[in-house]
Amino acid sequence: MRNEKIAILIKRAALVVEKISNNILAPYDLTNAQFKILMMLYKNPDQTVRQADIESRFSMTNPTVTGIIQNLEKKNLVQRVENPNDKRSKLLVLTPQARKMEQKMYELSERREKEVTSHWTKEECEQLIVLLNKLLD
Repeated sequence: MRNEKIAILIKRAALVVEKISNNILAPYDLTNAQFKILMMLYKNPDQTVRQADIESRFSMTNPTVTGIIQNLEKKNLVQRVENPNDKRSKLLVLTPQARKMEQKMYELSERREKEVTSHWTKEECEQLIVLLNKLLD
């Protein structure tokens, strides 16, 4: 085992995952950050996702999320609509174009997971999930 601090290894690992993701997503003109937001919206079909929810879920700043959403709007994948429960905020919804891509996005998510974990056993993957969840708690 290399003699490196855990925080540095976690950051380096996150960069590797992002690089793998960006390579997989490049043919679809998507970045890893855009993909994460699309996947969050796919997993929330009730259309109740606000920008603040994305900021909280991914520990991103408001300006960062705003830029990502604007790029997804330019690609006609996301639109902002009135929030019936709070006039101060907007809800993010997938466009029909994004809905057509849903199955492919799930396939790309699986492909990314397989590439990231290809050198590990099932038990190692399960152990890593437990450890990372402990860290996040």
